[in-house]
Amino acid sequence: MDQSVEIEDQKRADIEGGCVRRLRITGKANWAFGYDGWKGSGVGTVLIAIGAKNPTMFSQARNQLLTYLGIMKKLRHQENKTNEHVQGFYSDGCRYVLLRPYRPR
Repeated sequence: MDQSVEIEDQKRADIEGGCVRRLRITGKANWAFGYDGWKGSGVGTVLIAIGAKNPTMFSQARNQLLTYLGIMKKLRHQENKTNEHVQGFYSDGCRYVLLRPYRPR
């Protein structure tokens, strides 16, 4: 399931005193769990993402999954969802690592 979100790089504008740069962040999980069928995919209905890697690529999974979870969380926020929490895990079939990004308000 491909998802993307556009963000503003405010930090760069503050440092350089220029205009805000807009970035499009995209990601694709190997598997995802959500609700509201495929018609709602990409608009904040995905709650869990799963990344699968072979053992030699396992070290890349964390950053990829964190990026995807960040996209999911931002989409949920944009859609004014009551619960913005997302979570996911990555695995090579032997090791499983759960990620639940959390930032207190």
